[in-house]
Amino acid sequence: MIVPPCPVCDKSVQIGERCFCRDCRLQLQQQRFRPWCDPASTNAPVPLYTWGSYEGALRRALQKLKYERHPTIGIQLGEWLGQVWRQESMLQSPGSKPSPQRSFVVVPIPLHAEKLKTRGYNQAALMSEGFCRVTGYAHQPQALQRIRPTTAQFGLSAPQRQENVQGAFQLDNRQAIQSPVLLLDDIYTTGSTVAEAIKVLTHQKIKVAGILVIARPPLPNLGSIDQFANIC
Repeated sequence: MIVPPCPVCDKSVQIGERCFCRDCRLQLQQQRFRPWCDPASTNAPVPLYTWGSYEGALRRALQKLKYERHPTIGIQLGEWLGQVWRQESMLQSPGSKPSPQRSFVVVPIPLHAEKLKTRGYNQAALMSEGFCRVTGYAHQPQALQRIRPTTAQFGLSAPQRQENVQGAFQLDNRQAIQSPVLLLDDIYTTGSTVAEAIKVLTHQKIKVAGILVIARPPLPNLGSIDQFANIC
């Protein structure tokens, strides 16, 4: 049985290990931090839930996923995000499953068709697929569409980021979306992209309960899973 090498470092992956080698897996797990943060500390319009810090092994993994065609990274990171979500849910409700008001529809931030064709997949959709495998939540990867191409947000000022994504999204009217929704993306910086997506959803009276991301810069103020329960 041939096991593909680790997509982050190209070292051998042992049979039974998924996606990453043991060293990279340990490095990635060390970059985890308590996932909840206060919206006031991030300028996020709704609560933000994240898996880890955008640096080191996690940054390398996300770059490999986006630019070097390693889709298994997206699935694995999404599953890890889902595992942490479930663990925190159980801590809030010992001995029981998350309550009905915490049943969500997960919608990934889409790529424009041109970029999707070039990359071959939407990394956020892979992550949301992995997340929903673990949580059992409904997954609607095509519900939101990016209707015009945008430039990379990296290096743009906050006003430039807002202008860059303005009018970039629309809903697929062929799909009915039930509230509440969790939006999922790979990286959160200023929040301009998700804010524009939230505007499109709320305009159609679809409640967005929160934002899920794999990585964000380190932030000081953290909250709890009850932020979602309080607004659902």
